[in-house]
Amino acid sequence: FGGAYHVAVQVYWLEWSFGWCEEGSGVQAVWVGKSSLGRYRERIPLGRTPCTPEDVLSILAELRDSWVGASYNLLSRNCAHFSTELVRRLNVEDA
Repeated sequence: FGGAYHVAVQVYWLEWSFGWCEEGSGVQAVWVGKSSLGRYRERIPLGRTPCTPEDVLSILAELRDSWVGASYNLLSRNCAHFSTELVRRLNVEDA
């Protein structure tokens, strides 16, 4: 199964990911399973976050500032790196 895969994190009602854009934040949200960045392949449960929806929105506001779309790099700063950081900040026990 070689190739590149898109990675996102589902938390509460949305799926969050990071991608390239010319201006602004590369952090984006879509309804779960509706991303246009790739074909849905698999969901891997990581556990539940102790964060409230308000906490999650605060975390995402911080990430939107630091994950600028123009900083995207296929190998060193991509959707998988963003997802790892988001899961870490969500304090998901099983991740």
